[in-house]
Amino acid sequence: RARVTDVAAYENQNVPFERLVEVLNPSRSMSRHPLLQVMLNLLNTPPAELSLGEDLTIAQQPNGLRVAKFDLAFNLAETVDAAGEPDGVVGVVEYSTDLFTHDTVRLLADRLIALLERMLAEPD
Repeated sequence: RARVTDVAAYENQNVPFERLVEVLNPSRSMSRHPLLQVMLNLLNTPPAELSLGEDLTIAQQPNGLRVAKFDLAFNLAETVDAAGEPDGVVGVVEYSTDLFTHDTVRLLADRLIALLERMLAEPD
């Protein structure tokens, strides 16, 4: 049953988050995000890059804004080596400085890392 639910959910994985918010139209509060406060995001696809001839390549770049979209967001991305083989995971944590201190977020990140390492060591 869980597998059927998971497969059905994956069929909608490409729906933009903004579209989901628009369709659900949740009640709004200025004190919190309407749908979620904490997000764990895994980017497991290669970054999009567009080549327009030999002289022009377009690639996504960080926007440099230091504004958290959610109270707390763990953004993880799979990395690959020069041969294209999996080579680990890198991550960035975005958080509201009104709600969390750097030390608290560091502790949460360390705990997430420990959990993921344990899951890898004991997958069953």
